[in-house]
Amino acid sequence: MSPEVLLLLAAVRVDAPRAFIDHALSAPLDWTRVVQLTLAHHLAPAMARTLDAASPGLVPTDVLEAFQTYRARLAAQSDRLTRELTALLSAFDERSILVVPFKGPVLAERAFGDVSQRTPGDLDLLVRRADIRHVRQLLFERGYRDIDDDRSGHDLTDAQRRMYERYQCEYLFVHPDDEVMVEPHWELCQRTLALDVDYDGMLDRARPGEFA
Repeated sequence: MSPEVLLLLAAVRVDAPRAFIDHALSAPLDWTRVVQLTLAHHLAPAMARTLDAASPGLVPTDVLEAFQTYRARLAAQSDRLTRELTALLSAFDERSILVVPFKGPVLAERAFGDVSQRTPGDLDLLVRRADIRHVRQLLFERGYRDIDDDRSGHDLTDAQRRMYERYQCEYLFVHPDDEVMVEPHWELCQRTLALDVDYDGMLDRARPGEFA
């Protein structure tokens, strides 16, 4: 493997010792390639943490500062997503709508103990299909817009929406103020993939847990 790939593998170790990191940095590195690989695999927070832990002088100053700046920006995005997720969960709970968040900040906290250690994306929520219209209404009330409605220029008819929800698995909402994206799922994949999951059973087994 190339030294750039070996450094990437060092970065994904949560508890990599300094000697391990220093060894990965001891080979001649193409730093442009390091950056390309890091961004392609969404590992900027992990790489920044790894480079911070290296012995002084092994990482070019401009590279280290660029990663630190980029990580700070991603951490701010993760914090914004975390605050919005907690607000959404409270809002759904007030209306007795069961919502199970997955991936996103929840996965980051479970996997790394820190939401800023995973590159932020969108907010994925698993809900009951019977509740999806109430979920959409709440998101509209919070200022979100349905991206598909925006693209088509009109809302679906009742028949079209029933067909959409039968074969698709999610809606995609975005907030125009900060571009936070929320994807309420009633299934994990499209019907055409023929994945048979007992979603009601999954949601019935869900239990509250601590987050943030």
